[in-house]
Amino acid sequence: MRNVFRFLTILLLNVLPVQMDAKTLKVAFGKSKPPYIYEENGVVHGIEVDLVREILKSLKAPHDFQSLSYLRLETEANHGDTFDMIVGVRNREGGRYYSQPFMDHEVCAFSLKSRKISIKSARDLQSLKVAVWRGAWKDLGADFKRIFEPGFNGKVPGNLIEYPQTKDRFASLYNGEVDVLVMDRFIFEWYRLMPQEASHFTQDVKVHEIFPENTPAYVSFRDEKTRDAFNRQLKRLRDSGDYARMVKAYMGERLAGLGKK
Repeated sequence: MRNVFRFLTILLLNVLPVQMDAKTLKVAFGKSKPPYIYEENGVVHGIEVDLVREILKSLKAPHDFQSLSYLRLETEANHGDTFDMIVGVRNREGGRYYSQPFMDHEVCAFSLKSRKISIKSARDLQSLKVAVWRGAWKDLGADFKRIFEPGFNGKVPGNLIEYPQTKDRFASLYNGEVDVLVMDRFIFEWYRLMPQEASHFTQDVKVHEIFPENTPAYVSFRDEKTRDAFNRQLKRLRDSGDYARMVKAYMGERLAGLGKK
């Protein structure tokens, strides 16, 4: 009987999700990255939020969600001790524990068709004024890094414009502030489809698919146990097809179709 009980215990541990400790996990997201993450009336929404919420629900882990600026997000992800989880981290250089790739961003370069700019590779950006997020020089491949990494003074080249706010970066292309906008394809289409924006940003754009690989984002954890439990549930979501269904529910057929043009 003892052996039967031991067998059933092992079986249950491998089938049922592991329940986390009862303490409330403090979870931080970035700001203004729709449809992945955005804030309305002080509440965070988006694909990343729904996926994390689903995983923590399966782990029966109580949680508290907050949104942070990009600079604080990266600082907390690498060296902070305020949050148990930091979602949407672009690099794994700090002293914390990091998840498997959580979200892939399909980054493209965009220019106005009327400008007739030809861009075949990252090297063609060298003579153009380019809008990016902060720290993009280390996220977009070896060629991009070689051209735009900071000099001895710690500053990036003058033609690389780092916008703290995603919305401002998006608008910079249409306002003539830059020649080229570098942005995730679906974030770009989200802003183009927003009713309050559509009347202002109607010019045709050309999509330059010059980045051969998607840019992954990770989740940073304070402790290894939480990271491992999260990774197991993330794999379960992917294997079951629930991950893809949740993403599609946010993107919608229309947005997904537009994003592939």
